[in-house]
Amino acid sequence: GDVHVALPRAPGSPVRNVRSSTFEATGEPGKDLTAARFQDQVEYREEAIEGGAPRFVRSSLLRITFADTAVTAAVFSGGVQFGEQGLQASGAEAHYDPTNGTLRLSGIDVGGAPHVADEQIEVDADIIDVALAGRQMSASGSVTTLLYAGASGRLPGLLQQGEPVNVSADTLDYQGGAGTAVYAGDATLWQGATAIRADQIRIDRASANLTASGNARSTLVLDLGEAVGRAAGIRYDDDARTIIYDTPAAAIGAAGAAAPA
Repeated sequence: GDVHVALPRAPGSPVRNVRSSTFEATGEPGKDLTAARFQDQVEYREEAIEGGAPRFVRSSLLRITFADTAVTAAVFSGGVQFGEQGLQASGAEAHYDPTNGTLRLSGIDVGGAPHVADEQIEVDADIIDVALAGRQMSASGSVTTLLYAGASGRLPGLLQQGEPVNVSADTLDYQGGAGTAVYAGDATLWQGATAIRADQIRIDRASANLTASGNARSTLVLDLGEAVGRAAGIRYDDDARTIIYDTPAAAIGAAGAAAPA
């Protein structure tokens, strides 16, 4: 009933507090606690250290393992809601490694599939791994995303900066700090009537360049009208404002002329 537990603080680790309806803990003779279980209305809070951000997690169940006084792993289950400044995540289950600062989301429940969002991207997938420092993510299985221009990145100039861009694929490798997103396996990008499909699509938010490779196809809305193209690869260079169709290429406009770049 309204349990409040202050977890032991190991050197260099943050203060951690957990509230729940029930709490059970186990240990070994002559040692500290080795495991703890919190159930029902779980609320986990972790204070900020060394310039980091505080974190919180809500769930139905939490299982924690200890080594000496250090928390080595925390597994949250049932309607998991994770948050820190600028980042929100959810899923049926979340494996949190506080030592390495990683989070793995998996499973589907009433709250839906794993979901992660910050100011530049929203990700839904079967499994999402997040490295919280640097906002690196890898996702697999029915990946769908929304990309935003954000305060620290740009979208390729082929796209409208004020509107989100949809991208889906089998896998995603996202490097938030570097500003790159690589989609592989039946990758599809679309925004309004503009669409690009390929085996792989790479977006560089720092340079606003885009590369589609492997059976690439495009429908682009340009100043001169809609243009349809197909090639082994399609590259967009934002500095030069050019679209390059790699050999073998066939870029065909609506009237049968070469698609304008």
